[in-house]
Amino acid sequence: IGEGVVSLDKDWRYVFINEAAASAHPNGKSKSLGKTMWEVHPALQDTIFGQTYMESMKSGKIMEIENYYKPLDAWISAKAYPSPDGLTIFYRNVTQAKIREQQLAETLKELSDYKFALDQASIVAITDQKGIIKYVNDNFCGISKYSNQELIGQDHRIINSGFHPKEYIRDLWVTIANGRIWKGELKNKAKDGTIYWVDTTIIPFLDKDGKPYQYVAIRADTTERKLAEERIGKSEKIYKTIASSIPGSVICLLDKEFRFLL
Repeated sequence: IGEGVVSLDKDWRYVFINEAAASAHPNGKSKSLGKTMWEVHPALQDTIFGQTYMESMKSGKIMEIENYYKPLDAWISAKAYPSPDGLTIFYRNVTQAKIREQQLAETLKELSDYKFALDQASIVAITDQKGIIKYVNDNFCGISKYSNQELIGQDHRIINSGFHPKEYIRDLWVTIANGRIWKGELKNKAKDGTIYWVDTTIIPFLDKDGKPYQYVAIRADTTERKLAEERIGKSEKIYKTIASSIPGSVICLLDKEFRFLL
């Protein structure tokens, strides 16, 4: 079998070493048989592996251990089976699995950090391919005035203000349904009826066939800027209306460098 297997008698002498275990014996299998484990591997006795094997032999209980074994510079997973004649140990090198496990943990930590940063800075929502909301962060709940429970399972019509023409929304859906990123501004309505603007980027996540299976929408609140633009636009319109209504008058508007604005 692929695992290393060794058997020892009650005096810790090797009575069996299989081929998979032979490579861990520096003097070879034939010279290890009949010698004690502590003679062949003197560094083993003071390790957690040696302590586990002795405990298994003493208690008569099956014991498992997975740990780093410095003499081999490897992670070893071992299981000790006591018997009336001694102890049989099955073990295998799990270093590569440990490396992959560590890499996965690091990747998950990195993704978690990215998610934390994104959630702190942006309004985030995730929907399935039909547009049904699967996830919203706290910022989304805060700006929309809806709770997480009220939003999950709904689509984005719940915050539709009715401001945008149907063609605008249709273009959004055609873009993302074809696997392309959509960017634009949306005017939404919160639960209490207040209006808010968001600068929006919607990213399709594609399956192995290149078809979207979910969408991630990342938004930034631009309400203050949009409201300021609207106020400026209204002020300019009012001023121009008044200025053009005064008969016989020439009215000019200049900046600080005396450039004509109107």
